[in-house]
Amino acid sequence: MSNKETVLKLIHSLPAEVSLSEILQGIENIAASKENQPQAQITALRTSAEAASILNQALAEHQSRKNGSEN
Repeated sequence: MSNKETVLKLIHSLPAEVSLSEILQGIENIAASKENQPQAQITALRTSAEAASILNQALAEHQSRKNGSEN
């Protein structure tokens, strides 16, 4: 079964009211089992990416405020 078929099977088996984060968690579990990686590593990678995004946004806002006070 291809990766796409596996994910589609998962999605079709879920209830209609499932959240996107629960769908993502299910896909990550599939990826971890297919790649023999612990789930914690996948979650840590996603968390790191989210943290980087938040930091970049905060730095941009800080720089924008700093530039605004210099004018």
